[in-house]
Amino acid sequence: MAKGNQFGSEFERILVSLLAVATGLALVAVTGFDDICRALGRLGLPRVFLVQLQFLYRYIFVLAGEATRMMHARSLRCARNTKPSLTEYRSLLGSLLLRTLDRASHVHQAMLCRGFDGGMPEFHPQQRFGAGEWGFCLAWCLFFVAIRIYDLPLLLGRLAGGLY
Repeated sequence: MAKGNQFGSEFERILVSLLAVATGLALVAVTGFDDICRALGRLGLPRVFLVQLQFLYRYIFVLAGEATRMMHARSLRCARNTKPSLTEYRSLLGSLLLRTLDRASHVHQAMLCRGFDGGMPEFHPQQRFGAGEWGFCLAWCLFFVAIRIYDLPLLLGRLAGGLY
């Protein structure tokens, strides 16, 4: 009887973990990672941790792409289509680490050249809908009404025909 409860308990832990990960992914998909980091900063998370989190999110895709290229190159070099052995995985991970460190030093130098001060720059979008936005919308609405009322291709054809 105790083992049945233990299995149910482990299953519940796994289910709760999967739900937590799914909820986190849904939150990132709906809110956006930069907004989540901004909110965490307002809640008091240290700035150093936030910068590391943002770098991790931005460059994990670069790392995954590099690993994919390495695995593709390995499959092209390998005569038979088999999975890598443990020693090959060790070699691939070592090469990936060295490539990552090299790329990190290049990225760091580029950031220093661009004036990186230890924090991620924040983008504050314009929150109000001003006169310029209303004018832009009005101009496009008038354009669409004019296209609907007048036969624009015919007018352009007559205009082009009159030029010759």
